[in-house]
Amino acid sequence: MRGVKPVIALGVLVLAAACSGPPAADAALCQDVLHRLCLAPVCPLVATQLAVDSDCEKTLLARTGCDDPGFVFTAPSRDRWLSCRAPLVRDGDHTDDQPTCDEVEETLSCPDVEQFLAGATP
Repeated sequence: MRGVKPVIALGVLVLAAACSGPPAADAALCQDVLHRLCLAPVCPLVATQLAVDSDCEKTLLARTGCDDPGFVFTAPSRDRWLSCRAPLVRDGDHTDDQPTCDEVEETLSCPDVEQFLAGATP
């Protein structure tokens, strides 16, 4: 039994180290949301509320400036973006995990995020 506690402690340490590292760049966080919003089939709300066409992701990247590696959140703030992004990643953290239209609606219910994605200054 003596060897069990160090093994458990080592396991906890390995898990903690696996979850650490530098935070994702703002551009990457923005691009992740745009990618998830534009996964086919695109929810009707995205097309109507954000006025995007068949090049959804390309349009939103150009509109928001998220395609610039130096992109930094100002309005909305990074914390606000992460909070509003939460519904999109609730069911999976892989970039190709399709959110439901309800999750998209929940994200777009953040007025400042929706305005940013629509091209307006919040």
